[in-house]
Amino acid sequence: MAIFPIAASIPPGGRFSTFTYLHASWLRAAHRFRDLLGQTFSTVTTTRVVWRNFPPAFAYRCTK
Repeated sequence: MAIFPIAASIPPGGRFSTFTYLHASWLRAAHRFRDLLGQTFSTVTTTRVVWRNFPPAFAYRCTK
């Protein structure tokens, strides 16, 4: 069973993206979330921070 239910519907090689706010990325829950992404997907990368967004944010790009 996938940790993230959505992961079960993504085929091998499929992608999942989600974003997070920069200020929240330092929280313990955010670190656990990042660890779960790593356990669920074979590749997890991040985009650059979008400083013009308020609050600043970035995206996780995950590949199964």
